[in-house]
This record gives sequence, C-alpha cells and structure tokens, in this order.
Amino acid sequence: LPFPSIMRLLTHNMLHCNRKGCTQDNYPLRLVPKEVEVEENEFNIEFTRHVLQKLDWSVLRHVVHELGLGELPESCPANDCEDETLLRQIHHVVLDVHVREGELVCNNCERVYPIHRGVPNMLLLQDELQLCEYRSLSQADRQTDTHTQREGEDGNNPIPLFVTIQSSL
Repeated sequence: LPFPSIMRLLTHNMLHCNRKGCTQDNYPLRLVPKEVEVEENEFNIEFTRHVLQKLDWSVLRHVVHELGLGELPESCPANDCEDETLLRQIHHVVLDVHVREGELVCNNCERVYPIHRGVPNMLLLQDELQLCEYRSLSQADRQTDTHTQREGEDGNNPIPLFVTIQSSL
C-alpha cells in the first residue's frame, strides 16, 4: 500500500510563502481547512519533547484555537517537561490532526497554496519564481567549496556549481 499523504499541524507550523518579493508577513500561512481528520499515532514522549524546540508556539496555539481543538498554555513548556497530560495534548494536535483538503493563504500577498489529499502544493507559477542562473565555476574557484559540487557525467569528476539569484525587486 502507498504511504498515505497527510499534512499535520507540525508541517503548517514550518511553512511560509515563498513567492518572489513576499518577504513581510508571509508567516504563518493562514490555514483554511475543508477536511480535517484525526488519526492517532503512538505517543512518544521524547519525540514530543524534541518537537517543542522546533515549534513556533504562538502559531500552534492560534491554529489549535481556530480549529476548535481546545486550548494550549500561554507559554511553551520546557524541553524537560514532565507533565504527561500536556505532552499528550501537544502530541495530539501536532501529529494526530491531519488536514486532508484545504488551503494555506499568505497574509501578505494572498497567494493560495492548495492542500489536496493531505499534500500542500507549494509550487509557484513561472511569474512567481526568482530567476536562477547556473554556471560552472572557473578553475581558480574549483579548489574551495565542496558543498557546491556535484558528480560529473562519468560519476567521478566533481563539477563545481553555484547559483546566482537574480531578482527584479
């Protein structure tokens, strides 16, 4: 069976508008759910504690309230939180709540990103993209950064590359 597609509130908590020129008020995206379901996952207290470090707590509190999933405390619990009831509640809203259909909307540019079958489509249209120019580095530049290299066509010789972002802003 194929792996089911799901967008969790954990995913929503990390997404922002990536449209060219949209750099202010592009996070969080407004969640407009059309189909939400709850599917319980095995509770893992250590994973839940770890996720606390990654969350934008105010965004999570807001979306939990908007979806009518209850209320979360005003402040994010510490990573060493021992309150299992609270950690189970956080686990539930972050991992068990799945948005199957809906939209994510940028508060700045009003760009709509559809959610279909649990997958948020964050792809941009051609006119929304920044122009990218790919070119090989000169011989002098090839001796430095290995993070910008890819394998050559023969699979052995690395070809250094870098990307120049051109913006029309």
